[in-house]
Amino acid sequence: MLRILLNNTQREKYATLDYVLNPANKETIENLPHRIKALNEDLEICEIPLKINNNLTYSFTEEIHDRFLKSYYKKTILYVYKNYLLTQSNIFHLVKYLIANDEPAVEDIVYSLSISTSYIYKLIGNFNKESGEKFGVTIRINKKSVNFYGDANKIMALTFQFCKFFPSGHLVTLNKFLNNKIDDEIIDPLRPYLLKIYKKDDVCSNIELIYSMFTSIYVEKPTNDELKLIGYELVQQGGDLVKFCHKLISYYSRNYPQIKIEYMTFYLVELIKLIILIEVSPEELLLTMSDQATLKKYKNMIAKEKSELLLLLSKSNLSLKMSTIETLLLVIKPCLEKSKMIKTISVYVEIMDSIFITELFGQAISQVFNSNKVMLSTDMSEANIIVTDNPDTISFKNEDTFIYLISDVMTEFDNKNYLKFILSVLSIFASSSEEDIIKNANLLRPSL
Repeated sequence: MLRILLNNTQREKYATLDYVLNPANKETIENLPHRIKALNEDLEICEIPLKINNNLTYSFTEEIHDRFLKSYYKKTILYVYKNYLLTQSNIFHLVKYLIANDEPAVEDIVYSLSISTSYIYKLIGNFNKESGEKFGVTIRINKKSVNFYGDANKIMALTFQFCKFFPSGHLVTLNKFLNNKIDDEIIDPLRPYLLKIYKKDDVCSNIELIYSMFTSIYVEKPTNDELKLIGYELVQQGGDLVKFCHKLISYYSRNYPQIKIEYMTFYLVELIKLIILIEVSPEELLLTMSDQATLKKYKNMIAKEKSELLLLLSKSNLSLKMSTIETLLLVIKPCLEKSKMIKTISVYVEIMDSIFITELFGQAISQVFNSNKVMLSTDMSEANIIVTDNPDTISFKNEDTFIYLISDVMTEFDNKNYLKFILSVLSIFASSSEEDIIKNANLLRPSL
């Protein structure tokens, strides 16, 4: 979504910064040295201590003491810079104004945003060029009033996705969508499930049902007890979509112990809503916050699962597009991977020539971390993490062992960076494959 809310110059500057900070995750892009001067000026305005060099490398203008948190710091930089660009973007402010106001007059926008009428037409042209092709939603001026145009379900998808990242969902009313058509061919097969979930009579219109779904996902979230009750009613109602969701939940419960079959009715409602959301929304919109490297990673992970689920689907009367299945798995898989139970990791502590100080570090670790997640080890060869001031451990053979080298014991007692390091390793174990764990262990291994 970010792309449609920025102008060309802003998009190029953001892409350049993203490439500079994460070159390994991006395809090679055209060198944009003419953007570097303006980019550095922006970073200074944002008070971000970073300077981009002409060869597309970077350096921090302030010392970052904790080198293990640099990857987190990079994400923070991109987040701060993205929000800065949006505050400078007239397209962003135009979209925000249209969401908050029903069919405003051109004169109202001119006054509120302090821009000219001719510039409004230019902004609309830029927005339509990006959004029309990608999401099927454009902005039109009709009898001097301005509004979104397209299928009502696509406009809702764009509107509520915007509100998800720039909270203002409470401003979105049903009236905003009533003048737009809705794709009944997609909605009609899903009506029985929506009517049951939202406890509506059959006289309820499709557009009202879809509006209820979007508000329940992004704004008015039901309680867990409500979800369980609705899920039970859906099981009683039955149908091909319910059966498919039941099989999908059972399928993933085999490899992801965090999924509890006893909560089946709870999962069922959210899964059905997610499938319907994917059916009525542009695919690109739901995956717009994932970079291409991440998408490629998960597409490779779900390849086998996708074929197995399509086989399940072929044995039912349910008609779901292959793209719907793929998008569903690309939304679910990261959530499942990142919520996996963290295995207990072991930490070996050794401070040269001091059993007493070794014991102090060990006690501090035991006090901070739950023993079910972090345990102290007396065997260096079996440890996941080594905390030591002995430089010889850098050549330790186990490639999946993380090593934290203490340069000054007393300073370490003050800044406690070794605890932050253990926390960052816990995060890696929670969200990474075995291959990625080894990669990170080598990446974080100190050098002399």
